Amino acid sequence: MTIKARTLRRTAALLLLTGLALTGCWDNRPIDERAIVMVLGVSSRHGRLALRFQIPTASALTALPSGSSGNSQSESFFVLPAEGRTVASAFGRAQASVSRDLYLGQIQALVLSAKLPPRVLRAAMTGLARLEPVDRTIFVLTTPDPVTRLLSTPTPLNQLPNEYFSTLFNCPDCATLHLQVRLWQLMDRLVTPGVDPFLPVARLGPHGIELNQVALYAKDRYLATLSPQETVAFALLTGRAVKPTLSAPTPLGETALRVGTCRGEFSARIVHGRPQARFTVSIDGQLVEGPALDGDRTARARVLQAVARQVTARCLALIRHTQALGSDPFGVGRRLHWTDPRGFQALGPWDRAWKQTRVTVTVHVETTRAGNIRPLGPNF
Repeated sequence: MTIKARTLRRTAALLLLTGLALTGCWDNRPIDERAIVMVLGVSSRHGRLALRFQIPTASALTALPSGSSGNSQSESFFVLPAEGRTVASAFGRAQASVSRDLYLGQIQALVLSAKLPPRVLRAAMTGLARLEPVDRTIFVLTTPDPVTRLLSTPTPLNQLPNEYFSTLFNCPDCATLHLQVRLWQLMDRLVTPGVDPFLPVARLGPHGIELNQVALYAKDRYLATLSPQETVAFALLTGRAVKPTLSAPTPLGETALRVGTCRGEFSARIVHGRPQARFTVSIDGQLVEGPALDGDRTARARVLQAVARQVTARCLALIRHTQALGSDPFGVGRRLHWTDPRGFQALGPWDRAWKQTRVTVTVHVETTRAGNIRPLGPNF
């Protein structure tokens, strides 16, 4: 081959590569050729995986945020069902049933049925980990209701469901409790010793979708759903409480304190072969209902002590509830596994050791200012 021929070949190759680079992403497709999945639901049917792909319509994707398109929410998306033995087979069936490319790169939320058998949940997590391009940072929640029905339910402010979930979980100040869990966090808790998963619960209420509870798991097995009051206690212990209102009887009458900031932390150790954990909750809030203290520091101290005792009792009751269930959503065992691996191994199965763990709770309550205002938000 002559030098001239080599030069021509190199020039042609360079031009070809340049042309490919100028075309952008090689697999890009127009929006009207793609079915963009925004929410993925997972349930089971006769022991098989049942996937539900929530897909917005093209008009919903291109509509203005003000909703000037005029479409109702029910016309803004549709739910595509598919079943299979694995995630890949169910996805293949779904792709075969639509004429557009089923795209998973924009999923905002994963909704798991609370009735998923452990085997099916494990298969779903394994399949999602291998399925590209599912983002590991998507939000995960669970529901006791039929997944298809939940994904078809209108949300507040007439938002698309994916917008509602992503806005709620991305904004710490948009909700009373900040209960976000991402896919990578769920996967991590499923395989890490000494810690169990928890998931926010989305359920159908009289006014649409409600998100004010937490579901507890023992690894891949669903155990129970905390009540709204227990969920507030869980948020206080884990530092996820944003602005709940705490009500408590005090020597001076019923008092309500609205939480401004909350910090929850714990320490853990093994003493004489028995695990111990100490939880500390620090609350700074505002008295919004109760007796007028008029600058009486002694009276204020008595009121705050009464509130602290009430919060302590409810937090301790919640921890004992999780111990009875054999679920450690706080990660006490994980902390021991990190700090004292030999001692942790000597304890045996952590679900049993967690039930025998000695737990203490200390709550500190401070106020920025007092008032005599009606409380806002749910009571604790």
